[in-house]
Amino acid sequence: MNSHNLWHTPFTHWGVMILAFGMIWLSACQVDTTTPTPLAILTQPATQEVTPSSSDTTLVTAVTTFTIPPVVVATPHSRDVRLVYVKNQELWLWRDQHALRLNAPTPIYQPVLSPDGRYVAYQRPVSEAYSTIWMIDLNTQQAWQAVSLEDLQTIGGGALSPDAVGVMPYQMAWKPGSHMLTFNTQQVFQGPGVALLDDLNLYDVAQRSLTFLLLAGWGGMFVYSPDGEHIAISNPQQIILSKADGSEYRVVMHYALVNTYSDYRFYAQPVWSPAGREIIFALPPSDPLATPPQPTEIWRIAVDGALATKVGEVQAVPFFDTPITFAPTLTHMAFIQEEADSGMRVLMIAQLDELQPVPYASDALLLFWGWSPDGLHFIYYTGPDQQAWLGEVHGDAQPLTANPIGITNVRWVDATRFLFSRHLPEGIQLFLGDIEGGELLVADGLDRPFEFDFALVRE
Repeated sequence: MNSHNLWHTPFTHWGVMILAFGMIWLSACQVDTTTPTPLAILTQPATQEVTPSSSDTTLVTAVTTFTIPPVVVATPHSRDVRLVYVKNQELWLWRDQHALRLNAPTPIYQPVLSPDGRYVAYQRPVSEAYSTIWMIDLNTQQAWQAVSLEDLQTIGGGALSPDAVGVMPYQMAWKPGSHMLTFNTQQVFQGPGVALLDDLNLYDVAQRSLTFLLLAGWGGMFVYSPDGEHIAISNPQQIILSKADGSEYRVVMHYALVNTYSDYRFYAQPVWSPAGREIIFALPPSDPLATPPQPTEIWRIAVDGALATKVGEVQAVPFFDTPITFAPTLTHMAFIQEEADSGMRVLMIAQLDELQPVPYASDALLLFWGWSPDGLHFIYYTGPDQQAWLGEVHGDAQPLTANPIGITNVRWVDATRFLFSRHLPEGIQLFLGDIEGGELLVADGLDRPFEFDFALVRE
């Protein structure tokens, strides 16, 4: 299956990213292969440019020289984490520190767990050009086909390109607080590339019914507001807002096509405010490699129908290198600048209400990964071995784990915990970690590419 994740992959095939990934893989093959323990050793910077006081709000510059004092930490608690992952093309469930292979037809791709942790939606290939969507109830282990081959052949109004050989689900996400799966699709062509149909579809588990919410050309990449009441949709030239049922549909902004220098199209990536009252997004220049470099614009749009407002602009590396990333709280944003003379890459952190970026860390091979849900911490990589660092908005950075090399697929669980994988020659390991340095091995011997999803379940 040819797929390029337009929204959820911060690393791309751009030259420096290929180099970085190669180094991650080489370093991952050299990491310790002994069985990990829940105990970890924190590493602390030996020198600091700034020592923040309790009242100091100035961002500080992280350093890469540090000593290693031993600090014993506890295992991250996992009672409320429910996790599904793919191993040997089979679907597995992990909860209460126990793993269970589910009775789901194989092979399985792209599992997506419902918000309450009860249902899993996943894809099964029918051919090289089609994948159907299946569901499984984790309470009963009953599995069924939700979206059939016939559904895919008529989805989006059947408006496929004459050169397309098939269609597959692309982005899949559950409507917040519901058992309704929303998804769009991509057209499949001979050869590489991604061409979304720009549709939007809804599968209701309770009714076992499929609704073509928006036909081809009317939808695109989507993200729900936190309360599930609204959807922000983007396509290569528009931002759209609507109610979750597709009503009150309105185009709120047009923008110029952005050259990706590749075989996919740029889609803006709106981020909702915690209250669901507005979205914010970064809009790159139409030519990201123009000389002299052009700025990336920051835009904000309110749900109440107000016009789109340009917040400001910043100079950043091209989006296909490392995109501008907003904290879920919409208090800060992170982006990377490259110094023309030295070639050094600088991680910049800015408050959105002021948009006065401050340098946080620098390295010749620096990549930003993502923010914690509370917007206080973030993860980035540095160095030829791509060490993973835990940054703090008002503090210094520290290694993400006792062994910060070879870490990929980091996903924040909450403000203090995160899931991550470590690549070893014998396979992939999955861990639950926390910001105090704790690690808990969840699974090992996992597939490449590695796919998983989780939900926080209050039982």
